[in-house]
Order: sequence, then structure tokens, then C-alpha cells
Amino acid sequence: MAADRRSILIDARVNALPGAHGLARSVMQLVAHMDEPEDGLALRVLVNPRQEQIFPLSGLPAHADVIGTDVTVFAQRRSWELARQIRAVDAAVLYIPYPTFTPLVRPCPFVVTVHDCTIESNVSFAGGRIRQALTRTVTAMAQPGQSGRYLPPLPGRAESHADPERGRRQAVRAGDRRRGGRGPRSLPATR
Repeated sequence: MAADRRSILIDARVNALPGAHGLARSVMQLVAHMDEPEDGLALRVLVNPRQEQIFPLSGLPAHADVIGTDVTVFAQRRSWELARQIRAVDAAVLYIPYPTFTPLVRPCPFVVTVHDCTIESNVSFAGGRIRQALTRTVTAMAQPGQSGRYLPPLPGRAESHADPERGRRQAVRAGDRRRGGRGPRSLPATR
């Protein structure tokens, strides 16, 4: 798997995960709507081609190179093998559709979509102990200083919904109720 140019690598292995219809749809639609990169990067999509796909790979754009792997999203014990495959396609960045699918070993910068904050606020929703530990690890790896705090308001949406302080105050109050105002997650209230 030699790479002739650097790439944007989209992890679409979730497309072969039974029951992950919503996540698979979001990542496959993301790729389907991406134009060919103009900066010399190749668009590559990482899939498990030997497993049944939720959405057909034929729906991917012609400029997207399909990179096959047999390392599934939950095969954390094979992280080094996956890292070698990512390095082999010379990924400039790796897009991961869900926090618990983040490979433990990543040879390049990565972007993770957080669809909701349920598992970050209460890791018991992530599943068993291993998935809970992985969720804690991935959440700790996040660098909030380098990412956006909130999305700008959409046209027609009330400005108050885009207020980052309002959301933080609500999260603090909810956390204080759950923990009685104690614990490492308890933040000082603003205003």
C-alpha cells in the first residue's frame, strides 16, 4: 500500500458494524459530499471490505481511494498494525466518526466527531469497562484549546442557543446536582 501523495484518511470501518446505521450514514455521506482536495492531497477511505457493508462502497465518489483493512473498529489489540496501514497511505490527517473508535496508536493528527456528550459526561453509557476506559482516554486526549467551543448560530436560530457560557452554566448545574457539588468534574459556576 504505497502512497504516491499525502492523504486525508476517512475511517469508514463503521460501515461494516451491525447496528451503526446512523454513524455509517454520516461518514459515508461526508465522503460522498467531499470534492477532490485541491491542495494535492488524496482522499482515501478506510473500510473493512470483506465484511458486509451497511451502505454500498459504490456510492463513494470516483476520486476517493478505498483502502481495505481487516482491522475492525473494536480491535484495539491490533492498533500497531492499523497504525502501519495509516502510515503507509501517508495520512496528513485521520478523521474518526466516533470517539470510542479512536485507534490507540495514531501516526498522524486526527479529528473526532462528537455526536453528543452523553458518554463524556457519564462514561457508563459507553458500554463495558474496556470501552469506558477507552472513552476516558480519548476524552483526555482532546485539546479544547485547539478546537471550537461552540458552533455559530444558524440562520433563524435564537442567539441565546449559541451562547457558550449558557451551555457551560447548564452543564455545571447538572453536574452539581449529580455529584452534590463535589468531585473532580465539579466546576465553579459562572455569573
